Amino acid sequence: MKQPAEIPSNEFFIDFITQYGHAFDNYDLQTILNTYHTPCFIFKDGTLFANLTEETKLLYFQDLLESYRKQEYASAEIPHFDIKVMGQDSALVTVEWICKRSDGTIAFEFWDAYHLIRIDGNWKILGDTVYECSHLILQQRRVQPILKDADEIRICAAQG
Repeated sequence: MKQPAEIPSNEFFIDFITQYGHAFDNYDLQTILNTYHTPCFIFKDGTLFANLTEETKLLYFQDLLESYRKQEYASAEIPHFDIKVMGQDSALVTVEWICKRSDGTIAFEFWDAYHLIRIDGNWKILGDTVYECSHLILQQRRVQPILKDADEIRICAAQG
C-alpha cells in the first residue's frame, strides 16, 4: 500500500491560483491549458462547458482569452480566497477575481469556485463554476462583501 501523500497547505493553493492568474495576465495559453485536467468542465452563465478533449479545451480557452483581449484585460487582483482541503488529493478553492485594464479601471469581476485534484502527483483543475458579478450592478444595488464567518467564504449581501 502506498504511503499517503502530504496534504498541501493553504499557501500552496493560494500560490497555485495566483500563478494561474498570472498566466491570464500574460495571455499564456499553454500554461492555462496545462493547469486544467483533460477532461474538465466549466459551468458559467447557466451553461456547462464539457471539455472532454485537448482540442475542445484549447478552443474554449482561446475564445476566453480573446474575450479578455476585447475587454482590454491587463491583470487581476484576488482579494478573497476560501480553501477547503478534501484529503490529500482534492480541494475546493473559491476566489474573487477583480480584473483590471492597464489604466486601473475594472474590466469585469467574478467569483470562481475551482475543484482541484492531484493526479499522477500533479495538481490540476478538474472543473470550475463561475459566478459573474457585474461591477455596475454591484454599485447600483449597493452590494457589499460581508464576512459571514472567519472560516466561511465572503458573500455578497444587499445593503438596504
